[in-house]
Amino acid sequence: MVATHPKVEPADARVRLIRFADSAFTIEVFAYLLVNDHSIFLEIQEGLLMSILDIIVAAGSGLAFPSQTLYMTRDTPLDPALVDQAAVRARQANGAVK
Repeated sequence: MVATHPKVEPADARVRLIRFADSAFTIEVFAYLLVNDHSIFLEIQEGLLMSILDIIVAAGSGLAFPSQTLYMTRDTPLDPALVDQAAVRARQANGAVK
């Protein structure tokens, strides 16, 4: 698709899988655009990227967006009596206290 665009130099155009990241495949899209106006360059670039996204979606896939899940809890203070009971049970299990 990239190499067949009328404003792309087809000889050097390439799309390559270049890396397996922690949660992604890194794909490099490279092409020389045959324009000398930056706003036209941006317009073509956007169109190419949107076409690539259309191809990905049409294939039944999508793009992953970085995310993290943070689980938070509030620790309750230890009950000194329960700590002492656990210590006694641990010593009993080791045969130190009968």
